[in-house]
Amino acid sequence: KAALPFHLPSMVYKKILGHTVRPLDLKFIDKFLVDYLQSLMKATRDSSMTIDLFEDLYGDRHFMTNSIDGRELELKPGGRTQELTLDNCAEFVELMYAYHLSEFDVQCAAIARGLATQVPLNVLRVFTWNQAELLVTGRNEVDLRLLREMTVYDSPFTESHPTMRLFWEMMEEFTPAERSMMIKFAWSRDRLPLTAADFSSKFKITRLHTSNPNQSFPQAHTCFFTIDVPEYTDLEAMTQRCRYAIENCTSIDNDGAAGDFQVEEDDEE
Repeated sequence: KAALPFHLPSMVYKKILGHTVRPLDLKFIDKFLVDYLQSLMKATRDSSMTIDLFEDLYGDRHFMTNSIDGRELELKPGGRTQELTLDNCAEFVELMYAYHLSEFDVQCAAIARGLATQVPLNVLRVFTWNQAELLVTGRNEVDLRLLREMTVYDSPFTESHPTMRLFWEMMEEFTPAERSMMIKFAWSRDRLPLTAADFSSKFKITRLHTSNPNQSFPQAHTCFFTIDVPEYTDLEAMTQRCRYAIENCTSIDNDGAAGDFQVEEDDEE
């Protein structure tokens, strides 16, 4: 039920699901390579392209490629000595795609076998790769409506408390990236589950007792999806200190590291 931080390219999901992979899928892994291969194919269709011009643009290349771990490999037997030319360019491109689109087959097959021990693959394969990614990782943007629905408050905070009104106003004004950082700050994960039923615990907001709320920072308890919030009375002060906390307190080993310490305000000149 938890959204997992597996940011995998489409090619991995497609291979697990048994779907066809295409050059566009490879582009999400190696844009430079796909752009290069597309420029080669464009050159073969260019009526003004000559053998000499092709050699000037793409010469000094053999039927070789580098694997993802840096190994130099022949695309075909004798590829180390076979030069890339205008005449064999289409074959070179075909072999390059064939290798790089299948480079992760062994690893993807192992992932699929592991998944099959939990979910029958014939069930998984009714989904598109986008749907499968959504089930695994959740939505990449925080659903504030869902988050508010799954939030509980510790006295004196309630949803209508002035500080909580400021809190949700701040969350509305946050960028999608900042909302994700707030979730990570509070829960050590940056995506919410898809539905309310998938939450293992509700988001809890408690009051942080401090002598100067507008100068203090929130604290997080990631194991419990809880944050302690000073009783802010000013939106700007809350936003400034919450933004600092979510940007700089990202380790779960630092739970409670923020809180009742103050920052000096810049002197007005």
